[in-house]
Amino acid sequence: MKIKTKQLSKRVFALFLAITLMAGTGVTAFAKEQTGTDALMSETEGTVSENDEKNAAVTDEDEKETDSEEKDKEEKVKDEEEGFKPGKEGEDPLETYNGILTEWLEDDGEYVYSEEAGSYVTEDAFAKTSTKKGVQGDFNGADYIGSYGGQHTLLNLRVTDFMGDGSIPTDKKFIYNDRIYYFRDTFSTLIRSANAKGATVSMTILVPYQSNKEILIDSTALANRGNNTKNSPYYAPNVRGEGRHYYEALFAWMAENWCKADCHVDNFILGNEVNMPNSWCFSGSSDAQYNVDLYADAYMILYNAIRSKTSVSRVSVSLDHSWQHNDEGRGIATKDYLDRFNAAISARQANVDWSISYHLYPTILSQPDIWVELAHMPDAPEIDLNPKRADAQFVDGNNLSIMTDYVKNTFGPQHRILLTEQGFSQYMGTDIQAASLAYSYYAAKYDPMVDCFIINQANEGGKLNFSIGGVLAGDVFARLDSDPAWVESQTLPVIGVSSYSEIVPGYGRVVNRAQVEAFVTRLYEMCLKRQPDESGLADWTNKLCNGQISGAEAARGFFLSDEIKLWNLTNEEYVELLYNVMMGRASDAGGKADWVYKLNNGVGREGVYRGFAESTEFGNICNDYGIIRGSIKVDGLEGRDKNPGLTTFVARLYTKALGREYEVDGLNDWCNRITSGQWSINDVSTTGFFTSPEFLAKNLSNDEYVKVLYRTFFDREYDQAGYDDWMNRLAKGTSRNEVMLGFANSREFAELKASFGLR
Repeated sequence: MKIKTKQLSKRVFALFLAITLMAGTGVTAFAKEQTGTDALMSETEGTVSENDEKNAAVTDEDEKETDSEEKDKEEKVKDEEEGFKPGKEGEDPLETYNGILTEWLEDDGEYVYSEEAGSYVTEDAFAKTSTKKGVQGDFNGADYIGSYGGQHTLLNLRVTDFMGDGSIPTDKKFIYNDRIYYFRDTFSTLIRSANAKGATVSMTILVPYQSNKEILIDSTALANRGNNTKNSPYYAPNVRGEGRHYYEALFAWMAENWCKADCHVDNFILGNEVNMPNSWCFSGSSDAQYNVDLYADAYMILYNAIRSKTSVSRVSVSLDHSWQHNDEGRGIATKDYLDRFNAAISARQANVDWSISYHLYPTILSQPDIWVELAHMPDAPEIDLNPKRADAQFVDGNNLSIMTDYVKNTFGPQHRILLTEQGFSQYMGTDIQAASLAYSYYAAKYDPMVDCFIINQANEGGKLNFSIGGVLAGDVFARLDSDPAWVESQTLPVIGVSSYSEIVPGYGRVVNRAQVEAFVTRLYEMCLKRQPDESGLADWTNKLCNGQISGAEAARGFFLSDEIKLWNLTNEEYVELLYNVMMGRASDAGGKADWVYKLNNGVGREGVYRGFAESTEFGNICNDYGIIRGSIKVDGLEGRDKNPGLTTFVARLYTKALGREYEVDGLNDWCNRITSGQWSINDVSTTGFFTSPEFLAKNLSNDEYVKVLYRTFFDREYDQAGYDDWMNRLAKGTSRNEVMLGFANSREFAELKASFGLR
């Protein structure tokens, strides 16, 4: 990627930044309109309100601006002479269209892209913060503030404003696929300021309507614009038609410029509450799958652009708090959207670590008393909208874990949750506002799936005054981390409980980073027999500290690593290492023999590892280091690793019934059939093996058949009386199937299964 850059006067750039900030060119934070059904939301119609921003204090009366402008014009003339040529409308539908300038590059043109100094970001910025608190648009001019002790903020990028034409100093020229674009960058200074002060930056990418830039809007949304009865301020992006190349270039520019070590957006957000396409990002359709597929296409362009430069920045999709409520058919419930979105992304590309930017507003925006059992619904007072149950219609601060547990258990902890917008109304009183804010924040703080909690503190009028300045909520927000005892004294009486531990899972848990580093160092030293490398130590520590993985999952990464596989450990050596690391002691003879037997009889090393990882002894080790032991998800294991007793039982069926060793694929298949409930153990033992083509091809005599039944179902040789009885039955016409079932339904076979821990 090459581009010829202009040398701008710093003062001219700063002066323009001040002007653009005053004009509100997309640098303001995003405030909430009412969402959900009209019955559930506030009666007051919301409007898009933005946080006030102060002017950038940069002036210089002595600067000769006209000289700089003349140089700018000279450079544009020079560009044209050197081969930059504007495309002509009509030559290609993607060229200079609807007012958005693109330029073609001459085939023999040579230009050098002078990339700004600095490498791409490699450290997770969220893991480096000491709080999850943040405020939207938290800037004084171009300087990040860090209000209320926060370390997170959010900016909005309006694509129509960001598409420049090269006419002003902040328009940065960028070449993508041999075409020149201009991007009006009023954000980099803000991003750097936040980064320099240790704050994360989330950025929402929005597409407002602009009459001369319709190509940026999805064609279906544009065609149905007259049906936008809720006056959605933003639209779905056009990534399926002529506008796609603008987004490809835009996202590539973001990756080039905003994934730097000193200038990084830490959470790129696609759209705003895209599960409600009639409220915010109008798509022209309420069909769930249509909307999901549209945003899955857009998401993959953004995701792959960012992942080409860094693996640590989040790339998320924005969803609202309507967990299982679809706005009476006008939207898509968040849970349904997530299920569909995950499937759509997985169909397009494997191993995509998508994230969610979730809006944790109270279920009813104007009524922040989220702890009240029955929501304040005049027409349906019996409905509990936000219970701590799986049937919850909405997820807010009262039942956050319903959503986070679902994401973790269904999709995995690598899918992070960022609470990038929530506000708490003063309408019911400032004491209730403060209590709701504290309750919601603590729910987020002690949830390991959540990376940040960014508030909207705009006063949107009527019942939707989310401002916390000068009222109790402001003091509470400032002291949530530093003085929880004071916060409890101010808010718990309002909620009606004696401790947040009664209502917030994990409340009070403290993660000691030094202890976690010691835990990781121990794994390096004992598993890999070496000291940790700096980046590896930081990565494992960060993941453990922010709850992305448990102790069991961290140790799994070491025991199943490529590095340890190079050692070619014997089964005996592998088991001994497990005892040393996972139990902190040498093996006992009986225990070691049992695990080695399992490894020698079909169980994979991950299945044996799981037995140690979920032991009480390993749990005690984790407790010593202040981390959660956790467990290994069965769904991600091979069939033979899900139940060691079952695996060794099926492995012996191969030996006893078929007279040969198992093959791994077959063993996995039978174990999966049993653990999934498709087949019973008896079905596999009888029909599965004794009526298989392989067994029938043996053409055994009755004598041989009965002897195999004894070995398979009784695990012994025959006794003469029993043998004679079964042979007589066969001679008198009893079928082999009936004889086999006589063995399978016997008490002796039941006892054999029980010895393997089976029923």
